Amino acid sequence: MTYIDYSILPLFIAFVIGIGFALQRHMKTSADFFLAAHLSRNK
Repeated sequence: MTYIDYSILPLFIAFVIGIGFALQRHMKTSADFFLAAHLSRNK
């Protein structure tokens, strides 16, 4: 891997963790996580 790869990888990991924390408020149970795709189609 090159220095570009090493600089992008932490940004990607931080982005994914940030999305996880942002969506944490909306999902209370594991059922919310697994049914999210199904529920979004009905709206």
